[in-house]
Amino acid sequence: MPPFLPAAGSQSTFSLDDLLQGDVEDILSEKVTLLSGQANLKRGSVLGAKATAATVAAPVADAGNTGNGTNVLAGTPFTATAKPGNYRIVALSATQWEVFDPTGVFLGHANNTVQFSNGIVFTITAGGTAFVPGDAWTVNVSALTLKYELSAAAAVDGSQVATRILANDCDATAGDKDALAYRKGTFNDSVLTFGAGHSVATVSDSLRAQGIYLVHGQPSL
Repeated sequence: MPPFLPAAGSQSTFSLDDLLQGDVEDILSEKVTLLSGQANLKRGSVLGAKATAATVAAPVADAGNTGNGTNVLAGTPFTATAKPGNYRIVALSATQWEVFDPTGVFLGHANNTVQFSNGIVFTITAGGTAFVPGDAWTVNVSALTLKYELSAAAAVDGSQVATRILANDCDATAGDKDALAYRKGTFNDSVLTFGAGHSVATVSDSLRAQGIYLVHGQPSL
């Protein structure tokens, strides 16, 4: 079966057109969930994802830590930008920390007694022995549930990063819907549908990182 046919039960339509470029054998797709409220998205829509559920393990202090304070997760311990893997929280001083996502990207500074919220949500409180530079915590995120929507440049929930191309028309107006999305291949940028603020120039790098390449072609008349 060709890898670009719609998934069973997707409740959506598929049509052949000039979106696909290059060798069809290089195209890979997967079933995704479109977030409720995504109205009448067309094949070729550029999608971004945000986390809607995750398992976040309790923070684990490094064995060599000097400080003996606490690190407590919030009731909802993740944000829509969460990624799977180990987050690292590293002390700069007794009261300030650097936070890194599982890919090593710096997310910002955390301060004692102030809730940090970017990917993971936690609050560190000093104990009887002060933290010292180099003290650290690890927070593991797993079982991540991602839902997709039309990627908009101004979003701040993770969906601003374009990562997929919708393979079949789908209307998720009334609720979440399963659909098929391309995760690898070469596509005609002239027939893509972009969310607000996005263009070929703003999505090419993030799509390329996923294995999605854009070439400039002409739509059929």
